[in-house]
Amino acid sequence: MIASPNYWSAAIIRFAKKRYFHWFEVSSRFITGILFVLFSADTLYPNVIIFIGYLLIAVSIGLIVTGEAKHR
Repeated sequence: MIASPNYWSAAIIRFAKKRYFHWFEVSSRFITGILFVLFSADTLYPNVIIFIGYLLIAVSIGLIVTGEAKHR
């Protein structure tokens, strides 16, 4: 990304226009949030990690409620 920021920027924009982008983003946030919550006790700052995990889960639920059309 440092060597070719224009290429990566264009690639991200192209990916964001794909039909499945919304559901990919929602599911990746949700899964990451669950993993943060499940493994927070194994980290140096469990309270911070569990907070981030629940925040990611809440955002993914919010994106589901918002819907694909308004998310774009």
